[in-house]
Amino acid sequence: MKHFVRLLVIAVISMLFASTASASDTRYNDAVNVGKMLNERNASLESAIKSGDIKKIHTLYDDFTKYISKTEKAIGKVSRKTKRDKLMSTYVKSAKVTRERVIYEVSQYRLIHQMKGLYASGKIEQAKKDFAKLERLKKRSVEIKKKGGYKSLPSKIDKDLAKLTDRVKNTLFNGRTKRVSIEEAEFLILHDHIDSTEVEVKLITFDEQLGAYWAKVGPKNERYGYWFLQVHPYTGIVGEIPI
Repeated sequence: MKHFVRLLVIAVISMLFASTASASDTRYNDAVNVGKMLNERNASLESAIKSGDIKKIHTLYDDFTKYISKTEKAIGKVSRKTKRDKLMSTYVKSAKVTRERVIYEVSQYRLIHQMKGLYASGKIEQAKKDFAKLERLKKRSVEIKKKGGYKSLPSKIDKDLAKLTDRVKNTLFNGRTKRVSIEEAEFLILHDHIDSTEVEVKLITFDEQLGAYWAKVGPKNERYGYWFLQVHPYTGIVGEIPI
């Protein structure tokens, strides 16, 4: 009888150990799978950075940062610190570096569009206050990147941000004196659709009767499904109705 009880206890302990090991393996595998998905997103964002496409960076950024948090949470459930440290080094460390390289540029891009929205809705003073925030963001970006030793970004990113900033600055502070060129009008249209990278300007011209740029816009490489937009020749505000 005692022998039987001893065997039963050993069997129960073995089952508990196997169950614990199985749960541990599951949590580890879950962390690896999420980490691989983070790596894929990191590669996509790195590609957008390399191309200097601030709009593409913006569209990828939120999902990318969500997966950093998701991966960290999954790794936190893995047993043994050595395993957690290795997983963090494999998946999270490089992703955080990528995020730090563009976090201020994404913030600038979004703030610029927020200011444009405020101006269009008549909230001029609030837009001017936000412009001061933009200047602080730019200064902070330089300080942080210099201190952290981050790899510099392609010059196209800064140039595109500068073009968007200059247009907002002209509209808010310079009495709308600088006229929008046809090239800039096309540029502003493309960046007005900040949540879609699959839009192109198919035709653009200046309409003397409207006193604004007129453009035919639609999905890339598609003949149908287009729409029409106008761009104010001095503010650069883009709209679907007469400005």
